[in-house]
Amino acid sequence: MNAIGLGFSETNARWLLTLYFGIAFLGKFAISSLSDYFNTYIVFTVCCVALMLGSLGFATLNLSFLIPATIITALSWGGIYTLYNVLTVKTFGLKSAGKINGTISMFESAGAFVGPVLTGCIYDKTESYRNAFLIITFIMFLATVLSLNFKKAGIMDKQ
Repeated sequence: MNAIGLGFSETNARWLLTLYFGIAFLGKFAISSLSDYFNTYIVFTVCCVALMLGSLGFATLNLSFLIPATIITALSWGGIYTLYNVLTVKTFGLKSAGKINGTISMFESAGAFVGPVLTGCIYDKTESYRNAFLIITFIMFLATVLSLNFKKAGIMDKQ
């Protein structure tokens, strides 16, 4: 179900989308500023957890979770979007940063293309967005686990 299917009017659904992009915009500044005072790797992991919780909120298909899930998802997505550039340089150095950021950008573009198509296919098969959001939640769980491996590699010590 989409926001309209959950009981939002078209105007409120548009407002929700505007809220998402506005919070994501602010999240880029807020999270990157936060990473100036706290370990960047930990802030990134917290953003991964928040994005996972936000997508889980969407997966409930509960109208009362829609606005909080939108805010949490947008804020954490804005943070992740900003921090992965910083983490690439901190982790791999300037010499490799361009190649790695280019690869990340390529996969990000592929995901932006394939994600909505797969989500639509899942919706067509199940007549619900729940499974698509549960898959996103699982992917964010994996990303969170991978982000914790920075510490095991000794990278988190190099703020």
